[in-house]
Amino acid sequence: MWGMRGFSLLSIRWSAVAMALLLVSPGSQVRALGNGAPPPNLERLLQAARTGDVAGVTRALASGAPIDGGDPKRGETALMRAAAFGQRDTVKALLSAGANPLAESAGKRTALHAAAEGGDVDIIRDLLAKGLPVDGGGYPGDTPLTVACAARQPAAIEALVAAGARHDAMGSDCGTLADLIGRSLANDTGKRDLPVIRAFIRARSGLEVAGRVSGTPIQAVLAGCHQPDAPEVARLLIDAGVNLEVKTAEGLTVMDEARRRLRGEPRCAATVAELDRRGDRR
Repeated sequence: MWGMRGFSLLSIRWSAVAMALLLVSPGSQVRALGNGAPPPNLERLLQAARTGDVAGVTRALASGAPIDGGDPKRGETALMRAAAFGQRDTVKALLSAGANPLAESAGKRTALHAAAEGGDVDIIRDLLAKGLPVDGGGYPGDTPLTVACAARQPAAIEALVAAGARHDAMGSDCGTLADLIGRSLANDTGKRDLPVIRAFIRARSGLEVAGRVSGTPIQAVLAGCHQPDAPEVARLLIDAGVNLEVKTAEGLTVMDEARRRLRGEPRCAATVAELDRRGDRR
């Protein structure tokens, strides 16, 4: 009697587990599988996706490879691999075969995050056309725009902003435009950062969004006005129409603050001159 009762209870528990698995959303089903190697057919699928081997993808799927299966380490799917490595034909083939564009990796990123990191604008547009949320991400601030910024992908930044990506939704991996300008000038990393800064300004993204330390982007320029890249960034921001009347905590406008800094730092002369020239034209 007890054996039958135990069997019945066990059956009920397994039925509950099965029902719970069926109710899990499609995006959340893709997770890292452990520390071992993936099954051979899944390994072939992931490798073919990465290298753009559409025929290899087709063969792997025909052999039973799970189209939304994730690799053991990060839970990245074949669609994510293809998107990250700019394999547009493979992305199209996987989507046509039924790959779930909303599937998430173990880090709760989608194929759109992978495409943003890879920088392929056509793939970004293809995925957005499938309904992926442009500011989507399992963790607050971990948006595709954040990823594109951190990966230094200017074209991806402009494409995502054009699709509606919100600057204020970005996370600390990149920060706001003001943060990026402040770090670039403070650390003299213009060679690496200027293409990204230019992309945000061209896209009119975050022009008046305050950073975590240095106020708005134009105020961030003033904080580093002695650096060689500061005049160019000032020119780009003014041409984009930033507000020069924004005030500091001391009540100083951009121009007042610029002249104050010039008195203490002669190396700011080029930046202040740029502000004078551009400001007078507006």
